Amino acid sequence: GIAGRAMPDAEQQHVLDTCEFLSQQNDKNIFIIGSRRTPPSLVQSIREIAYMHNLQTWFPDDTAPNPYADVIAHANIVLVTADSPSMISDAASAGRPTYVVGTGQTKRHAALIAFLVHEGHIRMFDKDLSIYPHKLLDDVGYIATEIRRKIHI
Repeated sequence: GIAGRAMPDAEQQHVLDTCEFLSQQNDKNIFIIGSRRTPPSLVQSIREIAYMHNLQTWFPDDTAPNPYADVIAHANIVLVTADSPSMISDAASAGRPTYVVGTGQTKRHAALIAFLVHEGHIRMFDKDLSIYPHKLLDDVGYIATEIRRKIHI
């Protein structure tokens, strides 16, 4: 969980259900990456699903280097759990169609997700893995524009 909060059981089950769904997508190359906040019991369950269906995984206790940047850079589609606003932003900023799994654990996360959905940067995952037209999340460009505006350049 985040900030000392445990991921609710219903949210963990939603993640597992999504992993099961992904395991049935035989025409897709699936790579699951966990974060240091992924509950150990969820990591174990995901590893079991991945092993049974030959999916690739990486979790912080693995000895291999973290493939996160490469996966984001080369993925056709990215699914991210709602408890990780930084991973959501990374995927949307990389120009990848980004789907969010779950509802978020805080009001701030839920508000960010709702805003990004409204603006067309991400979509909520509903078992549709279509590549959709999306708006690139360009935080740097936005900040530069705001700075120029505020200093009257």
